Amino acid sequence: MTNESIVIKHNNASIIIPVSDPTTQIVVNVFTQIGCIPKECECTEIDIPDPVGPCDSLKPFAKIPEVGELWPCQGGINAGLVDTLGDVPAHYLIVAEKDLPTTYTWGGHGISSKAKSKTDGHRNTIMLLDEDSEHPAAKAAAEYQADGHKDFYLPAPAELHQVCLNLSIRLNFNGNYYWSSMEEAGANNHAYALDLSTYSQGRHSKLTPLSVRPTRRIYLTA
Repeated sequence: MTNESIVIKHNNASIIIPVSDPTTQIVVNVFTQIGCIPKECECTEIDIPDPVGPCDSLKPFAKIPEVGELWPCQGGINAGLVDTLGDVPAHYLIVAEKDLPTTYTWGGHGISSKAKSKTDGHRNTIMLLDEDSEHPAAKAAAEYQADGHKDFYLPAPAELHQVCLNLSIRLNFNGNYYWSSMEEAGANNHAYALDLSTYSQGRHSKLTPLSVRPTRRIYLTA
């Protein structure tokens, strides 16, 4: 092999690229950071290592963890499969590993909200953030990020129920009430919350500071 071509190797596969080939410039740009520029150092072989890390975040179904286990690169713990409901496709519900570090009021006290879905926290959260009144719990959930994901939301009551049923022992919720994203129908001073350690749902004043556990979805069509 002469310095007029280079060999790129990955495991048992290899490809020979002439130095004069335009593709070589791409190789030069990529491998500058590891100190091998073919035209300058006259190296003739470049070995590409396997990607570092336990998963590919763009391929979440490569290995689906058991319910209650951390889903690598997906922002939290697998809370189980949710069937298609209405216009919401089937998906896995992912819950953040920990509560947000403080408590939050629901917001919008005395003002009627359109966030009334029992099952679709994502839709509720969008509605809350579009309203004129402040909604601290929903805002905090939507701003949460993990593993590069920015699509978290404040879960609906049914989603909190699923988290409670599947993860209450795994996550040790310690008897705290957690805000859902659903306002109580006909009562613009209250919204629903759930004690995730006892499966107790209750209505609370929107002015009450409660815990928040963000959730997100992995759609089966991903």
